[in-house]
Amino acid sequence: MAKKKAVKKSSRKTMPTTHKKGRYEGAEFVFYNDTTTLPQRGTVLIRDDAMVLEIPEQDGLPHALILGTPQSHYFRGKNTSRERNAVPVDARWADVGNMFGGSWQDDAHDLIFYFQLP
Repeated sequence: MAKKKAVKKSSRKTMPTTHKKGRYEGAEFVFYNDTTTLPQRGTVLIRDDAMVLEIPEQDGLPHALILGTPQSHYFRGKNTSRERNAVPVDARWADVGNMFGGSWQDDAHDLIFYFQLP
């Protein structure tokens, strides 16, 4: 009998998005809950191994720099901003076709958010 060759599996996670790698400036973010709607502008960076969301300080809200890593079918990340007024954030988001949607939790908010690439 012929021996079967071992199939080597890649340890690299598959990116849960079909969007092209690159830097997307001017992405439209909207955060909301039952009492608040907060439109924001930011930058999205899609890399081979991660998606980075950067939302500069605006409208009294602190700077956020979220490094999202792939988790099967979605991204998950925490705020890595080193700005003085940065707050801890736990964010999760998924590619839902022509936009991304997910949850954003920080010290003061539990929000749903979505964003679109320009």
